[in-house]
Amino acid sequence: MRMQTILAVVVIAACVASTASADDSGDAATLAYQVHTEHCADVAAAATSTKTAEQTAVVTDAWSTVIGVYESTGRSYLLYWRGLLAQCLGQEERAGQDLQLFVALEQYDQRFDSLIKDARRRLRRMKLDVSEPSPAQQDAARQARDAGGAWSLAKDSHALKAARAFPAVPLLLISAGGGYQRLGRFDYALVSADVSLRLIKMLRLEAGVRPGWSVSATNEAGASEPTGRYLLLDIVVGPVLEFAGPVRPRVGGMFHIAPNPAEVGGPKVLAGGQVVVGVDVPLGSPFVAFRVAAEIGNLGPMFNARVTGGLVVGIEPAARR
Repeated sequence: MRMQTILAVVVIAACVASTASADDSGDAATLAYQVHTEHCADVAAAATSTKTAEQTAVVTDAWSTVIGVYESTGRSYLLYWRGLLAQCLGQEERAGQDLQLFVALEQYDQRFDSLIKDARRRLRRMKLDVSEPSPAQQDAARQARDAGGAWSLAKDSHALKAARAFPAVPLLLISAGGGYQRLGRFDYALVSADVSLRLIKMLRLEAGVRPGWSVSATNEAGASEPTGRYLLLDIVVGPVLEFAGPVRPRVGGMFHIAPNPAEVGGPKVLAGGQVVVGVDVPLGSPFVAFRVAAEIGNLGPMFNARVTGGLVVGIEPAARR
């Protein structure tokens, strides 16, 4: 009976230790992802300011944390995050070694497809003479990884989420597309063009134009009637929140104004506000995406609803590490 009790205690302790280890590595990966997304672009720009020094200190602390957790857990995906933070701090040789070792260890593991692709891309950009990890280095890393036990998606769910490394939304987004608009009793086919500038983190300022051509109108009895074709030149501007991730949800508010010289359904100038919701779906790159958006509000005295879709191209002029 005493022996059974001892064995039970040992098993419980092993399970707790395994879970704690998984949590530590997952937390370290999540920390590295957040720090890299929020601070590395500014650190890489090498601006000489107090703010940059503080950001460098934050990245350094996160790098030290990842180093320590990797040494205690051996989780191979932490090599990727250790390499990213080292690159952010200008330690490109160390970054190259970590990324090269990570690729050598996990290049056939489909769970890490996005990481492997990004690591290879970074290695190509570095153009460093980084030699392949020696068999001894690979064996040591595999032993450290295997000592932590089988990798569990359930235990390391935070690490898996963080491992899907998608860079922050680019500084400038330019989009073009088309769609449908319902304004009062008028239907419009439209094209859209927008420019969006990142102000701080996920807050952006967006401006655009929505020229639309009326298709038909409906009288109060609900029957169609000929109306001719009217051009509605709707100009929009307002704040938008766009969230980084495997897809990029968007939500915001827009002020818009449109000349109405024919005074169709209202005065000569129509103005109003609307709520915007949508999503950008990256097409294999954070710099090219497909956008779907819906807008609901008013324009002058009339209810306004609009659905658009189109292509988005991102521009990030700052140096990225």
